[in-house]
Amino acid sequence: MLTEEIQKLTKWKALQIAHHKDEGHYKTVNGKQVEPKEFITNYHAHIVFECYDKKTGKSILLNKKQMSKLQDLAAICLDMPRGEINSGRVHLEPEQYKQAQIDKDKEIEKAIEENTLIFDTLLTNEKQSNKNLSAVKDYISNNLNETTKSNKKLSLLTQELQKTVKALEQENNSLKSLNKTLNNELLAANDDIEKLKEQNTEITNYFLTAKRDLEDLQLILDTLGLSEIKTKLKDAKKKFKADYDNTRELLKASGIASQQDYQELKIKFTEINDKLLMLNKTNIPVKINDMNI
Repeated sequence: MLTEEIQKLTKWKALQIAHHKDEGHYKTVNGKQVEPKEFITNYHAHIVFECYDKKTGKSILLNKKQMSKLQDLAAICLDMPRGEINSGRVHLEPEQYKQAQIDKDKEIEKAIEENTLIFDTLLTNEKQSNKNLSAVKDYISNNLNETTKSNKKLSLLTQELQKTVKALEQENNSLKSLNKTLNNELLAANDDIEKLKEQNTEITNYFLTAKRDLEDLQLILDTLGLSEIKTKLKDAKKKFKADYDNTRELLKASGIASQQDYQELKIKFTEINDKLLMLNKTNIPVKINDMNI
């Protein structure tokens, strides 16, 4: 028992023990009494000790070590938590403790008011922040919608651009192919032009040579006097052909000549014509009047 252990330690004899079960306080929150009222009982006890030494008649005083041991015994016997050793706390009388609690409650109430003001300010700031955040979200959402629309338009434009680029590439390839074909045709045309130039040169040279030959031949004919004979042969040939045609028409009209006579006349004309051609080729001077026609 606690009193017995205390008596062994201090020689103090317990005379009276009083249990107090009707003392306490009403529950408060932030220094204010809550509703409905809730009474919290402060259970405790008082012990009256006889602290006199009967032999000396003096009080038995305890040192600091004994007082600390006394707290150890109270915690062990009553199964209570031990207080902090060497806490440095100053003992207060009941009135002092009560005043300290009142001062503490005032400080708490003041702190609560200040914290309430801070809380209200923070709450207002939070509401404003939420409002600003909501506005920012709306702005972001609107911009996101606009961005989405812009991205869709950009995607469509990109697709159209890709189609245009593809068409231009195809057209470019076609133009390259056409350019290649035109280059080949141009090269071929250049080759043909070169060949035509060569042929033109050859033809020009040929005609120049022929012209010189004709000039030389004309000079020879003029020198030999064959030019006039050749002209007379051409005129005689024309006259003979005209006479032949007239004779043929007359014979046909009179009906005297037979078919056989006509064939013989045709053969005779052919022979004469061949002789004239032969004379023309050999360039032999012959007088038309000497021919036996």
